[in-house]
Amino acid sequence: MITTNFKLEVRNNKNSYDEKYAKAYLDRRNGQTKEDRTFFKGLLDKYGIYLKGEAVADFASGVGADLKILSEFGPKQIFWHDKMEGVHKIAKENLVP
Repeated sequence: MITTNFKLEVRNNKNSYDEKYAKAYLDRRNGQTKEDRTFFKGLLDKYGIYLKGEAVADFASGVGADLKILSEFGPKQIFWHDKMEGVHKIAKENLVP
């Protein structure tokens, strides 16, 4: 079904994604890194997307778990952005070597 009759609603609950939640989420994701890497490789191959030497931007990145995996495909630059409070510190620890 395709429709153009919809109302856009933006919700923001800054308290729902605090540093403690971000850390727990990252800990859960770290256990499935191999599966996630395989998923991304399959997706990139399927659509003929090559990240080597390219810039990659991830918006609503959270703790950067997906971006960290994508960084393994050799992009020239990666850009992280998320407006939720609490994820910045965890993402920085996760993404910066």
